[in-house]
Amino acid sequence: MALRRAGFFRELRHGDPVGPSLLEQRGGIAAADSARVARYLSGGSVLATTGRFVDDWLEPSNASIAPLNVRTDGAWVWPGDLQFYVERYGVALPEEFLQHMAVHEWCARELTQDELLVAEESMFSELKGG
Repeated sequence: MALRRAGFFRELRHGDPVGPSLLEQRGGIAAADSARVARYLSGGSVLATTGRFVDDWLEPSNASIAPLNVRTDGAWVWPGDLQFYVERYGVALPEEFLQHMAVHEWCARELTQDELLVAEESMFSELKGG
């Protein structure tokens, strides 16, 4: 199972160096959509966590905005602070991810323990390049 990735913006320490730009994605989602997208992003399952919090990259005075974790719905994976950036700045997400959310009625399902193990294996094998 290959997990699709969203929200790993290149500016963030936990981002993808070749990922999309947070600055360029800002304001790309309509305010009317941001609440239901943020609700979806708050769901799913935590796949990995550091026990730490991250600050707002766009406004550093906003400290500890979200846990530094990775969430998944079994098909997509995203960082824990993505919800904040969608709610606060309306950052755009891949159209395929938005369509996926709509099909699932804007509610990310929680994975079973077995599904989490498979997702974890998939995520870490991709990071290792295998």
